[in-house]
Amino acid sequence: MAHSEEKANVISTLYGGSGGSYWDDGLYYGVKTITLRFGRCIDSIAVEYHRKGEIITANKHGGDAGGDPEKIDVGPEEFIKTVSGYIGAADWTPGKAIVIQSLKFESNIRSYGPYGEEKGEHFTFTVNEGEKISGFIGRGATFLDAIGFHVIHT
Repeated sequence: MAHSEEKANVISTLYGGSGGSYWDDGLYYGVKTITLRFGRCIDSIAVEYHRKGEIITANKHGGDAGGDPEKIDVGPEEFIKTVSGYIGAADWTPGKAIVIQSLKFESNIRSYGPYGEEKGEHFTFTVNEGEKISGFIGRGATFLDAIGFHVIHT
């Protein structure tokens, strides 16, 4: 049976601060790669998605600091079911913006991370049984200020 991206879509709340500009990568069948830049916080995220047999590369969200990019390759039988991390003040910035301090991803097969510094307020987003994360939303400018998720039924 072919999979359809027309299945019901749920959009989560945003976790993090209110800085930066809102972005929405859209709804896809699944996540292929996640590329992060991080140091004291998550500086940026860029995601590649599966859609109708194609690989779609979304825009990078956030800044260019944080060291070399680190890429997570999500296997063909794998899907992201949980994202957790920490939210806190970037106390090295003038306004002490609330940003995503760290992220950890869990698939149906393995865990990736944590990336960044685990300090601040912890958050966890987990899909229900029979669902998967199929896209990312958020806010960002110099850093990844906030993150949220599109969820579809598998």
